[in-house]
Amino acid sequence: MKDLLLFFRDKKSFFTLFFMPIILIAILGAAFGDSMNENSEVSINSFRVGITDQDGSTTSKLFISTLSKSELSEIINVKLLSKDQLEKDLKSRVIEMGIMIKPNFEKSLIKHDNVQLNILKGPNSTLQEMVLENVVLQFSQNYEMNRILMPLNQGKELESVSHQLKKELITERNIHKNSQPITSFQYYAGGMGVLFLLMTVVFLVGSMIEEKEEEVYKRLLVSNLSNTSYIVGKLLGILLMSMIQLSLIILFTSVVFKVNWGDPFTVVMIGCSFILNAAGFGVMIGSFIKREKTFNSVGILGTQVLAALGGSMVPLYLFPQWLINTSYFLPNSLALQMFLKSMAGADFHEIQSGFLLSCGMGLVFFIFALLRMSFERKHHYV
Repeated sequence: MKDLLLFFRDKKSFFTLFFMPIILIAILGAAFGDSMNENSEVSINSFRVGITDQDGSTTSKLFISTLSKSELSEIINVKLLSKDQLEKDLKSRVIEMGIMIKPNFEKSLIKHDNVQLNILKGPNSTLQEMVLENVVLQFSQNYEMNRILMPLNQGKELESVSHQLKKELITERNIHKNSQPITSFQYYAGGMGVLFLLMTVVFLVGSMIEEKEEEVYKRLLVSNLSNTSYIVGKLLGILLMSMIQLSLIILFTSVVFKVNWGDPFTVVMIGCSFILNAAGFGVMIGSFIKREKTFNSVGILGTQVLAALGGSMVPLYLFPQWLINTSYFLPNSLALQMFLKSMAGADFHEIQSGFLLSCGMGLVFFIFALLRMSFERKHHYV
């Protein structure tokens, strides 16, 4: 109760944590509205691809034929080259992308090994690389099914298989029957929501550090207040304050910006798990730091870094895959990904693993904070 009273008396912090997220959601949602609009189109300029076929098998020829004669031929200009010429043309930018089909390409597909094919890219060709990677992936996935159905050593059947592979080369499906595209307002409502919840945690944990500097903590120690009661009290204050903040963000964005957060129960569970995770992390950090200025500096920098890595500033799908996998274990990134799944139509069952991970991380942080406070009390305040 003391932490909540102090928070509401601080008008600057109250404005920052309650009104700033709404303002930023409005600005970013409007600014990126077209790029995330479900009706928007992404244009891909045609590009040249050099191919070196070191396998010379029926399958490698089928792959080249599929790539050069399919619907993708409008944007992909295929050119057969030798290995040396391929590398030379890439360096001189005569071609934007290259594909090296290795000698065991066909055997690797038959034996389900790593596909013996390399994609070589030139500068500024990230989008083209994504297109070719998807082509190779879908070719390998469809290959086994068609190989079983139709032997590849017969002319008419080869043509039929080639036609089938071309037809199924690029497909699109939703992972959930109720899946909906994420709008820019939805994305930044979630992104700014988790960012400012982190800032709330930093502010409230800062009061914990301030108590140590102003000798309030020492006076608490001579009372009957236990370490567990102190940590739980701090944690409950952060949880309550954060839930009020999240509720206002959800309510305002739902009414004003028509943001669909998904199933209410799922949204509440995600919010609770994230707040528990972030609060436990904040209290653990607060148990180690004794100077408020130090914590504020670390907290501001840490919040910005977590926000950048967690996708609050830049959409997660623009990150490299290894960074997406790594950021999954950050409290804010984990929460944002669960919120986006909920917005897309997922129910609680589909985010259950993330929910349990988030709660588990929060409890681990809380236990570390409790152990740290017990150690400090025993050795420094005895």
